[in-house]
Amino acid sequence: MTTLTELAQTMQELLTTKADQLAAQCGFVRRKREVTGAHFAQAVVFTAMADPDAPNSRFQVVAAAVGLDASRQALDKRFDERGATFLRELLRSAVAEMVATPVAIPLLQRFTTVEVLDSSVVALPDELADLYRGGHSGRGTTTGPNASVKLTVGLDLNSGTLRGPELSAGRAGDLKAPLAAVAPPAGGLQLADLNYFDLGKFARWQEEGAYWLSRLKSGPKVHDERGRRIDLVAFLRAAGDADVDIDIRLGSRQRLACRLIARRVPAEVAALRRRRLLEKCADRGNRPSALSLALCDWTILVTNVPRALLSVAEAVALARLRWQIELIFKLWKSSGGIDGYRSRKPQSALCEVYGKLLAQVVRHWVIVVGAWSRRDRSLTKAAEIVALLALSLATAMRCVRRLREVLSHARQLMESAARMEKHGAAPNAHDMVFCLDTGP
Repeated sequence: MTTLTELAQTMQELLTTKADQLAAQCGFVRRKREVTGAHFAQAVVFTAMADPDAPNSRFQVVAAAVGLDASRQALDKRFDERGATFLRELLRSAVAEMVATPVAIPLLQRFTTVEVLDSSVVALPDELADLYRGGHSGRGTTTGPNASVKLTVGLDLNSGTLRGPELSAGRAGDLKAPLAAVAPPAGGLQLADLNYFDLGKFARWQEEGAYWLSRLKSGPKVHDERGRRIDLVAFLRAAGDADVDIDIRLGSRQRLACRLIARRVPAEVAALRRRRLLEKCADRGNRPSALSLALCDWTILVTNVPRALLSVAEAVALARLRWQIELIFKLWKSSGGIDGYRSRKPQSALCEVYGKLLAQVVRHWVIVVGAWSRRDRSLTKAAEIVALLALSLATAMRCVRRLREVLSHARQLMESAARMEKHGAAPNAHDMVFCLDTGP
């Protein structure tokens, strides 16, 4: 568990000592000047943290607050290729840090980690296509902006710890991301969408003592324990409204031993799934298979977690928590502004994107230590509190004791003002998991 003092030390180390070291290594600062790596990094991070759409005049104010007394023109010149390289390397240093606070949900605590993994794409100026190649509208199967960066992120629901964002070309396949191949620690569980479904990877993870839980991809063949092919639609229809939990062999050649879990969904949910599937395929220029449409009547999961560790109801509830990573991306875009930039200059725009991503990582640290232990936390409200205190954090960077005091104030505010609103009698996702946790 990361304490307030440890977080203050981590933030100060990253945005002072490490920033100055990387600035020298990247050539961002070549000799002693009034613009240092630490001052520039702090100005970029805390301006973005307070307001991602802040005008240049606001950046100059924050720069002055952290000790960087320079003209607007001098600051603008720093948003160049060397500045982008510096902020990218500082972001890499930030994502290597592990900031964690456990949440008291016993079901999650059965596993060493419960990670949700996903990616999101941010468009960039076309001139950056050599660095981050995007899709080309009307050419082949990949469409989209000419230049874009894919952000792959893993979030441990047990502790709030981030893996990533890991940056790659926008058109790169999700499975090619290094983070996608890394197994959870022994006893850890990963939840990911179908873009990360890979039987070979799952087999390796099982050998290493790691767990996985995924929706079933429509391609792999399903066999019973004796190797006989299962007509999945007929089998599930025969089960009626009862939950299904059977041992299967998955794949034509892999024959991966795992569990298949299925639960019939209400008719209106199935209809909504079919409509979304049809719309998604229409965007791609094709049509879904009859099998895919038929399977919309069930939530179908496959996993290697043994029954003694996870019941059907718990597996279905855990699978819903995969959306927590999409909430992170939504927050980073809506209040973090990572998908926007003001400058028309490519390298300057890249500096903005890197700086905003760095601000999201640091802000996430503050939220984790301040609010992650509460299952009724509202990430949006917690982010608003961090934004309000951004300038206080900036001016406290010179002293760990003062920085700890500001972080303590942030936690106090989150305890009283960063709780999720109740919508009628409907429980939130964490409450559902908590209430189910009576043992498998």
